[in-house]
Amino acid sequence: MAALGVYSAAAAAGVRELASRTGLTTGATTRLIDRLERAGYARRAADPKDRRRVIVEPVLDALDRIEEVVSPARRHIAEILARYTPEQRALLFDYFRHAAPAFHAATEEIRKNPTPGRNRR
Repeated sequence: MAALGVYSAAAAAGVRELASRTGLTTGATTRLIDRLERAGYARRAADPKDRRRVIVEPVLDALDRIEEVVSPARRHIAEILARYTPEQRALLFDYFRHAAPAFHAATEEIRKNPTPGRNRR
């Protein structure tokens, strides 16, 4: 679901960019794009700036279907957030606004400096 959210927010992006946004490997991202394409949510196209590069773009007609998929999660999250005061929600949002990039940075750091002795493919 997170991949759909990241993907639907992007106008068009390459596999590496989508991999970076989702935290997936390029191979896993390619498989994800294959599934999104088969389901009718995405399409591959030649990059107009570089014909050698393939970009992935959302199928705009599918955005309503994406909303159907994510609406139960949004409803449940809204119910949880309703338990908090506006001040508490502001604190939570502030935390996540800063924590998400911190986790992303840590993930990138781990990728660049793998644990010694660990097999990486």
